[in-house]
Amino acid sequence: MRPYNSMNSITLHCPAKINLFLEVGPRRRDGYHSLNTILASLRLSDRLLLKRRLRGPAGAIDFRLQFAKDYPATWAKLLRRGIDQNLAMRAYRLLSGQYPQIRSVPLTLTLVKKIPIQAGLGGGSSDAAGVLVGVNQLLNLHIPWRNLLRMARVLGSDVPFFLHCMRDKKIPCFWASGRGEHLKRLAAPKIRHVLLVHPGFGMATSRAYQLFDQDGAAARLTSSGILPTLKQELVADCQQWRWLGTNSFESVLMRQYALLRRLKSRLRREGALAVGVSGSGSCLYAMAKRARECRGWVRKMKQAGLSRRLRYYVTAIE
Repeated sequence: MRPYNSMNSITLHCPAKINLFLEVGPRRRDGYHSLNTILASLRLSDRLLLKRRLRGPAGAIDFRLQFAKDYPATWAKLLRRGIDQNLAMRAYRLLSGQYPQIRSVPLTLTLVKKIPIQAGLGGGSSDAAGVLVGVNQLLNLHIPWRNLLRMARVLGSDVPFFLHCMRDKKIPCFWASGRGEHLKRLAAPKIRHVLLVHPGFGMATSRAYQLFDQDGAAARLTSSGILPTLKQELVADCQQWRWLGTNSFESVLMRQYALLRRLKSRLRREGALAVGVSGSGSCLYAMAKRARECRGWVRKMKQAGLSRRLRYYVTAIE
């Protein structure tokens, strides 16, 4: 999420993520679930443009939602319908509430969406982190890191990770625990090329957790003693992965959706080194040594005619 400041405007690329490991514990008394996860940021990203307006009433924010040219109309419609609850806008309201001087500057916030929604890729959380970073930089507020991190935790479990990605641009992988707010840097995996396959339907996080709780799929969380093993696997070939690729949601989602089972099986047959569900779904990721392998899988899956609703994204961990 590297910012480019040109005095009156700033543009940020807000990355998607995948979960290379996700272990979810039982529902807690506060309604949340404890988890252990490895998060990895991707080249695939939304674009966020923040710009000072020459005119406009104090406190006015002009929020503009735009979409990449191939962004599905059904996703765009859902985002427009929930624009008031968009995480980017919630981040602005939280930030300007904590720092009222922000309201004295008329701003235009343009968010160009490319990351699929309800896919387990963290697009909304990434956009929220981008707003915290971008407004702070554009207006030279010099907000202390601990304050940004505190607001990120209020906004969502994945937002602190994306905030850290901005701060540590060369470190795309983190171990997260608790609700996701406790983070440790990790080495990037040896295998970085990724094919994302969106099945054509979304999975709201709340619905995924509902299915998860009903299924009784919660695991007893492994201790942090598993972390050295995961670190070793990160720098090994995917074929040596034992724990990486684990996702507590996978068994629930695979039982609910036959298409996900078929897609995973097909990607394995095509030679993917690892195939997993990202976050609470619905997107699958497949790991490859080279980008051309990912493009080859796309061609073959299109020829096989699995589903015309499928969408493919060739990207990489970075």
